[in-house]
Amino acid sequence: MYKVLVADPDPLMRRALASMIKRVENFELSYAVSSGAQAVETCRNATVDLVLLEIMLPDACGLDTAEEIRNINPNIAICIISACREFEFAHRALRMKISEYLPKPVSFAELRHFLLARSKSPSGSVYDDFETFFEIVKDRDLKRAYYELRPVASVIRSLADGDHERLRDILNRIGRRLIDTLDAFEPERTGLADLPPINPSLLSSDQSIELWLFKAMDYVLWQSGLQRHPFLEKVYVFIDNNIQANIGLNEIVTHCSVSQAHLSRIFRKLFKVSVMEYLHLKKLSLAKAYLAMTDHSTSEVAFRLGYNESSYFSKVFKKYEHATVRQYRQQLDGERSSLDAEVGELLAQSGDVK
Repeated sequence: MYKVLVADPDPLMRRALASMIKRVENFELSYAVSSGAQAVETCRNATVDLVLLEIMLPDACGLDTAEEIRNINPNIAICIISACREFEFAHRALRMKISEYLPKPVSFAELRHFLLARSKSPSGSVYDDFETFFEIVKDRDLKRAYYELRPVASVIRSLADGDHERLRDILNRIGRRLIDTLDAFEPERTGLADLPPINPSLLSSDQSIELWLFKAMDYVLWQSGLQRHPFLEKVYVFIDNNIQANIGLNEIVTHCSVSQAHLSRIFRKLFKVSVMEYLHLKKLSLAKAYLAMTDHSTSEVAFRLGYNESSYFSKVFKKYEHATVRQYRQQLDGERSSLDAEVGELLAQSGDVK
């Protein structure tokens, strides 16, 4: 049984966390304190596996308390919790090797995810689920990363638990990790403001989050490439402005006055795909959002993305998605039906449905 310590001055929050922890198998709230000094003393004199620590303690900063606990026992997993949304707190926490930073109000889904990650590895974090994705992006393998987007998006939506502010925090942290992974911006710039906007509509489906992730990854890869190849700025702007038009390698090199062979070599270095593969993957990330969130027909989606023939679009879609457009939509419908049934069952168990 994993022993959890909660340090929070709010008795209601301590009770709420105790209730949630009790619902996770193999975890128990062993200690609940209201100050940093009490938290440090408990960790010094008792067995503690995990600490949930409020930043704003009456006698100390939570991060200072965390540092003292780390000095006592570096194997204790520490999760900072706070209503403060400032990212620098989380960033400092991660530098200190604190396991996670959860914004208040803490959702059961996110807390459960944190606790279960600890049961696998006391030094892990929510980012463990995304580590493969970050490693692939670091390797600049766009095609492999493309296939990681859907499972990553599903986990993110689950963690957000319908809360837009929580989603914003998660995506900002992922955006920062992408920037740090590729060293994509100058040191004096945070870069986060340059990533795609995070709005409430992202909560509507996994596909909307998947599209955000693709755009963020795509932008960060380009910014990293521009530092070494400034001439790519014109190429990037042209592709981004015309991605829904019928463009190919010839149109890009003609408009941007660049050698076809040189641009093809740069694309291989930057994305590990050809120019046309890049264009298809970029278009398909939009296509999946259209298919999931609109009633547009296959031919309408094809036309909106610059494919003059729907049969060619369908061929491209099947090649990369390993399913026809119809099969993809049927799969989405099946996932929605399964989710609706699961939600209905949970409601019935809770007595909310007669």
